[in-house]
Amino acid sequence: MVDYSPVHYYLRLFSDFLDTTLDVGYFNMFLFEVDQILTNNQSYCWEVTATNDIDTTYCDSPSCFELSILSTDQMINIPNEYKLIGNYPNPFNPITTIQYELPRRSDVQITIYNLPGREVTTLVSETQDAGFKSVQWNATNVPSGMYFYQIRASDFVQTKKMILLK
Repeated sequence: MVDYSPVHYYLRLFSDFLDTTLDVGYFNMFLFEVDQILTNNQSYCWEVTATNDIDTTYCDSPSCFELSILSTDQMINIPNEYKLIGNYPNPFNPITTIQYELPRRSDVQITIYNLPGREVTTLVSETQDAGFKSVQWNATNVPSGMYFYQIRASDFVQTKKMILLK
């Protein structure tokens, strides 16, 4: 009798200084994210373990590879820290651009508040990849005055002010 119960996969990535196991789940995946930083010109090995209600199957021998970074263009364009750059122009009428930086993939929320602290609008509420970002706010339908914009990304929170002059 053939067992068709769900198979759970684990991917183990290891080297001389790293040993981590990723819980892949009950389906095949071809793209994995590793939380640790991998080192250029370092050899790594990987192996897969599959398990179900009946048995566990281990990899006979690991497969190995050497990480070689051919270009650092993408690495250079990733900020080192979270940052809310500011908006321009400031003062503005009626459109301004808010710039911010994300050092890693994050759940990002950018919210506009009026002077008494009431939420006016949310410009961004999504998961975004690392990088240098910007978003525009069209304030055509709100009155002149001072407004605050706030970014929340992971544990990072920062607020700045801007002035709308009509």
